[in-house]
Amino acid sequence: MDSSNLATVFGPNVLRRGKTGKFQTDTFDEIAQIADIVSVVKDLIDFHAAVFRVRPIILTVLSLSSSLSLHRHFTVCSTTSSRSRPNTL
Repeated sequence: MDSSNLATVFGPNVLRRGKTGKFQTDTFDEIAQIADIVSVVKDLIDFHAAVFRVRPIILTVLSLSSSLSLHRHFTVCSTTSSRSRPNTL
């Protein structure tokens, strides 16, 4: 499938206005809006590398932050669990 087909299938499900709770049939304006949505989603697919690019420095910071957070979590869990264990011989 090319980006146009993917956008046609996924676009209206990914980007849409909230429902008002009333039953409505598709009006001409809503159909035109779907065409705009498909166009936007197609561009997002076509230019995904530029749109969703994350700088290497940000990836490094996030990785370090995640590692430190996990280290703190496991350190706290291990000290808490060792205190709660009864001393048995």
